[in-house]
Amino acid sequence: MNLPIDAIIRRIGGASRIDYMIEDEMRMGWAKELTAELAVEWVDTLGSELEVLDIRVFAGASPLVPIHSEITNLSLFLLPGLPAPYIADFCQVGASAQQGSDSLALREEQLSDALKELLSQSPISASQTNAEPRISVRSSLISIQEIQPFTVTFASPYTIEAKFLRAVDQSSAAKIEEIIYAIDPDIENILEGETMADVMIRSGGFKMWWD
Repeated sequence: MNLPIDAIIRRIGGASRIDYMIEDEMRMGWAKELTAELAVEWVDTLGSELEVLDIRVFAGASPLVPIHSEITNLSLFLLPGLPAPYIADFCQVGASAQQGSDSLALREEQLSDALKELLSQSPISASQTNAEPRISVRSSLISIQEIQPFTVTFASPYTIEAKFLRAVDQSSAAKIEEIIYAIDPDIENILEGETMADVMIRSGGFKMWWD
């Protein structure tokens, strides 16, 4: 169903317009403050529909969009035309770990030759990633997207969660696992004995998390 953005905003009971900049390009989106339960519910309800319309819909928090209410604790974001990996920029994903930590330093020696080549093809310059061989969260998400398309369901400076748009096989899961471990080695602390590849195949998605 091809709903225009204003109809979608009315459907969720209104939202505030936000203007933000990604890579020197001014973009427009909308945000609505909600409880975590309602935000997740709307993502589940609208996700597939809006993906077709090239509108990213996800719950979370961004330093660019302060939450003012004492009742709500998340925002529902509607970002037309923004590629999923760039949500990492919008929400400053991993920013909490970058301060005085190397947990976001993706180093070439951690990666297989095949993944080095894949990451080298991502359209991210050295100036955007601070210094080689460090690669941003966004660049890693671009590489994952090339292996297995996904949609982001939740993002904040501390975490990002996504669901694949189709079932992931063992080979693709293993490649994605390698990328995630390289940029987020502490993720194994919340896997509860499973491998990341097993979790991705079982759940149909992935998560990255920084304490």
